[in-house]
Amino acid sequence: MILGRLRNWLSQLAISLVPIGHRNDGVDKPLFSRGTEIDKSWTQLYGEFKDAREAWRLNLLVRRIVGLTTGYVVGSILAASSTA
Repeated sequence: MILGRLRNWLSQLAISLVPIGHRNDGVDKPLFSRGTEIDKSWTQLYGEFKDAREAWRLNLLVRRIVGLTTGYVVGSILAASSTA
């Protein structure tokens, strides 16, 4: 019943569901690809992570913002850390 309502609601939004394994399902890329054509490359992602890690290490305000965000979103269940 709920699945039928969801399907009707999605059809009104002109969204079509693609079963997993079919073409253009969003997961039809090889294991080491970056996803879809609109996703950033691994080089760009690595650069962003590297820049974020450097900012976290050198800038106290960034470190405080990350701590506040982590505390709000994650809480005390998980902990973020860096080895270097």
